[in-house]
Amino acid sequence: MTSYSIDTSALLDGWARYYPRDVLPDLWDKNLPRLIADGNLVASEVVREELERKSDELLAWTKDQSAFFVPVDAEIWKASQEITDAHTELLKTTRGGLRSGGDPFVIALAQVRGLTVVTGEKRKAKRPTIPVVCDDLRIPCIDFLQLIRDQGWKFRA
Repeated sequence: MTSYSIDTSALLDGWARYYPRDVLPDLWDKNLPRLIADGNLVASEVVREELERKSDELLAWTKDQSAFFVPVDAEIWKASQEITDAHTELLKTTRGGLRSGGDPFVIALAQVRGLTVVTGEKRKAKRPTIPVVCDDLRIPCIDFLQLIRDQGWKFRA
């Protein structure tokens, strides 16, 4: 079974934009919690820090998922520094302000544990995004919908 390191953008896109809990309650109340409990969906603790600034409801949902957040250990820290050193543009500021400081940790977690990255970011030639860096490092990278498809989850009205 494939296991995943999920980014803040994928969680926020899923929760608020594409697959909200009021429309797909089984996704948030059964499917994702089962994947987390089985150890197959994790997020860096840096993702939690980002959620603390962005979504109270989603953050509250994560509190019921005790196995979800992974502490940044020495190996993940070292990998994140190597990623940042090799892809300095990953953290550069944009018109909206500083880019996510969690991106290198999401990628590093996947690299260290052999996971697939799940992100809401798109591949852009002008600046490196998570998918661009993952491609460079040969780390599989998908979006939230592909996660649902990979798991074979079906939702019916």
